Amino acid sequence: MKKFNKDSFSIAGAEFKTKSTLIVLAIAFACLALFIILMMCGVNVSWYGILMAVGFLLAIAFSSQFAKYRELSKDLPYDLVWWVFPLSLLGARLYYCIFEGQMSQFFDFMSGGLAVYGGIIGGAIGLIICCIIKKVNILKAMDIVAPTLILGQAIGRIGCYTAGCCYGIEVTNPALQWFPISYKLMGEWHLATFFYECVLCLIGFFVLAKVLRKFRFTGIVTFGYMFYYGIVRYFTESFRDSTAQLTSGGLAVSQILSLILVVLGTIGIVSIIIRERKKNNI
Repeated sequence: MKKFNKDSFSIAGAEFKTKSTLIVLAIAFACLALFIILMMCGVNVSWYGILMAVGFLLAIAFSSQFAKYRELSKDLPYDLVWWVFPLSLLGARLYYCIFEGQMSQFFDFMSGGLAVYGGIIGGAIGLIICCIIKKVNILKAMDIVAPTLILGQAIGRIGCYTAGCCYGIEVTNPALQWFPISYKLMGEWHLATFFYECVLCLIGFFVLAKVLRKFRFTGIVTFGYMFYYGIVRYFTESFRDSTAQLTSGGLAVSQILSLILVVLGTIGIVSIIIRERKKNNI
């Protein structure tokens, strides 16, 4: 947070009205209190779903502010959400059911089962469809969404703790049995890989937001996201417990996709650098 005054404040280059933000926070805390009361009354509350909703709301708030850095309308994110939200949920569910071999249980939503990469793929399809309809440059739209996407992923990983998923390998050394290195799950200690990814994604948000503000090269943020998150996810998956991974042919599907992202991100970044050097006759 760089600037703060009575009327507004700025976070990662996005400016927010102080009064409006305080009202939203008051409503959020009231809802949080309600959920806690419901839990105390024995009602099963899906914190993973709640955190996903929070991630989407923050994505809309930040991307509408980021739009100016790619000369897009600040209302574009509100159009995008109608396509991105449902298709990301559909993609996340399909991805999970396909690689878990549970397509027959696709409509059994209460049993859970969503996958981040499936959500990213579905959301990307939704964004492309919306941009085609609205006649908006797809890469520019992706540039303003990429930082908020990784912010949403950081928040979503907190939900992994409440859902008891995405945990790391078992930790048997008592000296390492403490958070944030590891956490206790069903009587066993496991590496807190969800926390590692949460922190790295949060760092990625500020880095990508900085790149968005500093460099006006269309696509640089999108490919930067691919490169950065691909490395982050490959790293965290390396320490993931095999029972908490989606696999295909004995390989972790997420690691394969992570490597593909890194390759695509590298190609994209190098292509932009070459294009800009040619443009400036360097």
